[in-house]
Amino acid sequence: MSDLVAAGAGDLVETFATVPITVICRLLGVPDDEVDDFVAYGDALSPVFGFMEPDQIARAETAVVDLMVDVERMIAARADQRGGDLISALLDAEEAGDRLTHEEVVTMVGNLIVGGHDTTASQIGCSLLALLRHPDALDDLRADPSLAGAVVNETIRFEPSISVVPRTLVEPVEIGGVERPAGSMVFLSSASTSRQADVWGDPDVFRPTRFTESGAPKLLSFGSGQHYCLGAALARMTLEEVVRGAALAGLGDTIVPTASLDVVEWRSVLGRSPASLPVVVQYPWASLLVSDTMSNGHAGGWRWTQGAAASSWAATRMRRSSRP
Repeated sequence: MSDLVAAGAGDLVETFATVPITVICRLLGVPDDEVDDFVAYGDALSPVFGFMEPDQIARAETAVVDLMVDVERMIAARADQRGGDLISALLDAEEAGDRLTHEEVVTMVGNLIVGGHDTTASQIGCSLLALLRHPDALDDLRADPSLAGAVVNETIRFEPSISVVPRTLVEPVEIGGVERPAGSMVFLSSASTSRQADVWGDPDVFRPTRFTESGAPKLLSFGSGQHYCLGAALARMTLEEVVRGAALAGLGDTIVPTASLDVVEWRSVLGRSPASLPVVVQYPWASLLVSDTMSNGHAGGWRWTQGAAASSWAATRMRRSSRP
């Protein structure tokens, strides 16, 4: 956010697009000079969560081969010398005398990179959109940053990136009076579980504090039981840091959208996310600076002053907001 604030404008989706894969790379112990390679792998493989064009399939096939080569190389390096990263922990993991096989470690690391990148990045976009549409929630979060967990839960419930889950029927099923044969693909609306009136009471109201109340319903967005998402904790942590940091930097206050939030272009169907969220940094004294600098013919000086002042203003607000 600091670069966006200093520039005076930017796109929230673009700003946070690489945060999830960067966090995953840190977790896996990927060297800093190789992170960009994994970002490229994640970008090429992210369309697998939607309907792919032929050129996307070709890029994904190349990316998955290159990714597996790099994963194999990292695992081989940790086999010779352990570190404090997740790959080393997986190699050392043991339960009741059983250890993960080499193939299982490769699969888990690959799935973490592929499954944890686009899903979390998409939810970041959805969460920020929900908050921009409900600025009061951003004010509450600025006043009490400890609400980040509840805010993330409510944004996932209210504006999920994964709203439908494709499944293939293994036996004939009747759905809504229509017989579906085995082998048919169906789409299950996981988002509907978060909008049941008999469960949530006021499902169409954006109210993060519902998750601070005793007996709050359980979200099913990450699955349940043995099918619960293994990366849920990491995704939540990443989302909490993003929404908390964005709120403290001034989102919804000095950082405001430049386009209508009523009509949004969505990037995909299965892993849905706003295609973009353009914003601009505004300050109460900005018009005075514009007037003064333009009247004196120093337009270039205005741009520098705006960027420098914006950084100082945001830093001051963050310090003030983080006080007990």
